[in-house]
Parts: sequence; structure tokens; C-alpha cells
Amino acid sequence: MSAMLQRVMLLGLVALGCRGRERPDLRRVTPLVANAPATDSEARDAGRSRPANAPRTHRAVRYIADRPAPDGALAVRWGTTRAELAARNTAASIQCRDSGEYTFCPRALVELPIAGIVTYEFCGAGLCAVSIDGPRTRDEAAIEQHFDRLVGLVRASLGDPSDEGRSTGPGCAGHLALCLASKQAERSARWTWRDGPQVQVSVDQDEEDAFQAIAAATWFSAERARRQEPADDPPIAPRDASADAPVDGSADAP
Repeated sequence: MSAMLQRVMLLGLVALGCRGRERPDLRRVTPLVANAPATDSEARDAGRSRPANAPRTHRAVRYIADRPAPDGALAVRWGTTRAELAARNTAASIQCRDSGEYTFCPRALVELPIAGIVTYEFCGAGLCAVSIDGPRTRDEAAIEQHFDRLVGLVRASLGDPSDEGRSTGPGCAGHLALCLASKQAERSARWTWRDGPQVQVSVDQDEEDAFQAIAAATWFSAERARRQEPADDPPIAPRDASADAPVDGSADAP
């Protein structure tokens, strides 16, 4: 083999190697718009297969003070045992499966505005969290509809949320799932009681497909919410939802 031919073959192999390294990784989300302005909250954990962590946020937390906190979710009270829940689902002809501290069901005991998997979490012997995960989809109109319907479901029983965020950054049209993960878009609502339960509705990127998103609602008991707090940023200037001025001496309203 001539020296010239060997050189040509070597350059070809180097070029192939470079192309392989430069191939984009579709599982890694990068901002679609360079130096895009950040939204007013931090991103939440992407993907939902069970009750997810509460959103991590730097917004000041408003606590609901003029309404009672929920004593359960989707017609099941906090503290319900796994056996009691199983009996109710069996009576309703709902076939569920258990996995560790979770019970997964194809539907809830009550009618819901969207179809999806219902997950019950048990802290010890009693129920402490419930979530409904909507369909995974790339259809952004459907995602918006799922989010609105879940917010409407919670709002109907608990009133207006104590915190709500809805934003879409430039260049995100047609790429909502990617922008949710890269912090350039947000769909979230949260109901928070001081030392009490929490409820959240959000849209997050699907862990299995970076171009899909999932709308979900999660109810946490007071016990489960307290366990959740170490994973979140501490509240900043907490306020009652009915108050006009910040509490704890803060000079800045959220």
C-alpha cells in the first residue's frame, strides 16, 4: 500500500471519529435560544412515574390561611391503609398493582377530567400522597388542555392556588418539552398550607422521550410535605394568601 493511500485512509477514519463525537445527544437538553432570559422559577424534576418532588422555587411562598387544607385526595383520606384502598378498588372493579410503598391504578375512584395513571404512596401503614399522571404526548395543544383541566380539578375543591407560573420563552413554540427541561418554559400551580398539606400541578418533560411532556397533579399529606421540605429551597418571606404585606419582616412582596 502506498504512503499516499495510507494517509487518505487515516484521514477518513479521523473524520468518521469526529463526526461520531459531534453527533447530538437527543437525551441531553440544551437551551434552544442562546442566552434566553430565565423564567421566574427553577425547573422541576423531569418525568413522573410516582408522586414527584415538590417544585424547587426561589419565589416567595404564599401560605393559604383562609381555607381548610385537604384531608385526602381523589375521595381517599390520608391515613387510609393499603388493605382499605385495595378493598375499595376491588369493589369498583379497578385492578391495581403494588410496588414497594406505591400502589398504581389505571383510574381513580372518582371521575377525572383526563385519563391517566393514579399512584398512591404509603408512609408506613397510611396513605400520604396521591398523584394523577396524564398521557405522555408531543401534542402541545393536548398538554395545555391536560394542565388546564388538572388545575381546574384542584381549584374546584381548594380554590385559587397560592403560587402559579405559566411562561413560554422565545423559540419554544413546537418545543415545549425541551423548554420545560431547560427552564425556558413553565406550567405549574401550587397550593400550600403552613405546616400542612401541599398540592401541585405541573407539566414536565418525559424521562423516556425528551420531546414528550406529561401533565400531573400530586397531593401531599402534611406528613409527606414535611418529608419533602429538605429537598426544596427554604421558603422566602412566607405570606398568607389573604395578606397584602409580606410577613416575617420582609420588605419585598413576591
